[in-house]
Amino acid sequence: DQAVASYAVATVSVDLVKSIAQITDLLGGDRPSSGARVTYRILVDIGGSGTAQGLVITDPIPADMTYVAGSMRLDAVPQTDNADADNGDFNGSAANTVTVVLNDSVAPATRSIEFDTIINP
Repeated sequence: DQAVASYAVATVSVDLVKSIAQITDLLGGDRPSSGARVTYRILVDIGGSGTAQGLVITDPIPADMTYVAGSMRLDAVPQTDNADADNGDFNGSAANTVTVVLNDSVAPATRSIEFDTIINP
């Protein structure tokens, strides 16, 4: 007798890179001063093969900043700030935190999360 079998092995990696995409100060420049608007970008790189299951990205807003309501975008698509049918949520999961639910994400893929804050005086 002889038996032949195969095993599928998947390796998924998730890398996050957070950066400041843009700063706009009150005079139209790019200085990080009181009242300036700061756009953050989080790139989510899902590599390898397989599925990253139940992927949720959370990012607390720094203490010296205020989140700009309605500014969250996932892959350039506006998200609401409520825990509802879209992927974005602000303050629903944790106080002063942006949460984006990417669910089961098949590799390879790159997703982009952006949101705005204001530097407190």
